[in-house]
Amino acid sequence: MLEIGPGSGNQLSRYDRSKVERIYGVEPNVDLHAALRATIKECGLSDVYTIVPCGVEDGEVLRKYGVEGESVDTVLSVQVLCGVPRPEVVVKELYRVLKPGGQMIVYEHVRSDDFVSRSVQRKCQEASSEVGRERLTWSRDL
Repeated sequence: MLEIGPGSGNQLSRYDRSKVERIYGVEPNVDLHAALRATIKECGLSDVYTIVPCGVEDGEVLRKYGVEGESVDTVLSVQVLCGVPRPEVVVKELYRVLKPGGQMIVYEHVRSDDFVSRSVQRKCQEASSEVGRERLTWSRDL
């Protein structure tokens, strides 16, 4: 399994340990690695979870950790694509490493069709920009 942007590991408690052989957590933000390591240990995944300190677009580093073309059966992305400038490049790389017949699980902020929800998204985007989080996109049309 390849998890992109695990952050401090808020999804790790959801994994069924009996069904996971190996997890590669691709997390470029090294400031989050200590918290991620603690969550990995807390969830009993220390023997199967490897933190990969790069972005998913850095194929050379991924290969050093054994993540190559068609090498993972599952890719997980939870609210990551909303924070990258070129999500299409990231998605292309994710499909490259995914085995044929594998599954890609994506949960994202996307532009709502509902007027009220779109208005809330717009306000969240404005608030994010005011606190220096310009890269976060609350309503990207994916």
